[in-house]
Amino acid sequence: VEGMTKAKGVEGVQQDGCKAVRFLMRYDGGNKGVGMEVGDVVLSAMRAFPHNEEVQQNGCSAITNLALNDDNQVVLMKAGAGDVVLSAMRAFPRSEKVQENGYYAILKLAFKNAANKNSLVLKGALQVVENARKEFPENSWTKTSFLT
Repeated sequence: VEGMTKAKGVEGVQQDGCKAVRFLMRYDGGNKGVGMEVGDVVLSAMRAFPHNEEVQQNGCSAITNLALNDDNQVVLMKAGAGDVVLSAMRAFPRSEKVQENGYYAILKLAFKNAANKNSLVLKGALQVVENARKEFPENSWTKTSFLT
């Protein structure tokens, strides 16, 4: 995270940093003690490099893993995670990994949180998820509905 903060404008650092956060948070259950520093760094990378598919796919996955913690769900949404994830999915409609990782990020942000779920619906998440389902109908992750 420190490296990502120091090298905000270096695309490769952000790309690799999002990937590292993705894996570290997966094995730490969202790391309740992390606070929003990690989430903010990931969201900053995704905003800074919206054209980089790997930043977006790993950023979405990192958000999913951070949102495993209920407290992080709320803070991430307040920091704009819903908008960033939906933007990534809209920017890469034919990228299976961005769609899948974005789908799971939306799922985790909305899980057991009516306010987050309603916010995501208002931001157009239903249409984005429906588009992903149409693009990748054979994938198991497209079979679950959680926003309706």
